[in-house]
Amino acid sequence: MFWDTAAMLDPEAVVRRAKVCARPMASPGDLERAWKAAGLPNVVQDMITIRMDFALFEDFWAPIE
Repeated sequence: MFWDTAAMLDPEAVVRRAKVCARPMASPGDLERAWKAAGLPNVVQDMITIRMDFALFEDFWAPIE
């Protein structure tokens, strides 16, 4: 979400977004395909939501930097 927003606001961020979002296992279905390729035929893809609370904005921002 961060890089999508940055790319909309700054054309130079488009290049960085492409690099970050083109990593292996970053696209929908990548992990499912990998498990199936490894011989696990009964893989079920689903979605989960994980809540992350941060005491400070810096705690949120540090991993992005």
